[in-house]
Amino acid sequence: MTARKEKACSGPPKRRDAAYPRRPGAGPGRTPRRASADRKSIRVILPDEPPVLTPGAARVLLRILVKAHARTMEENRRKEGRS
Repeated sequence: MTARKEKACSGPPKRRDAAYPRRPGAGPGRTPRRASADRKSIRVILPDEPPVLTPGAARVLLRILVKAHARTMEENRRKEGRS
C-alpha cells in the first residue's frame, strides 16, 4: 500500500528506483539525436506538364504552397536571429 490515497481511475504507483528514466537522454559523451535539416526539407517533383485542376483545387494548392513558403521564411528569420 502507498501512503497516499489512490483513486479508482488512477494507475499503479510508480517506483522511485526504476531501472530506466521515462525519457532517457543521450549517454555520456554523446550528442543528443535531433532531426537534421535534410529531414525537415520537402522535395517537390514537378511533372513535365501541369495537371488539370479545377479552380477550387488550384486555390487550395496555392494556399498550401504560400503557407509552406511563409513557414520556411519564418524559420530562416528565427535561425538568423539566434546567430
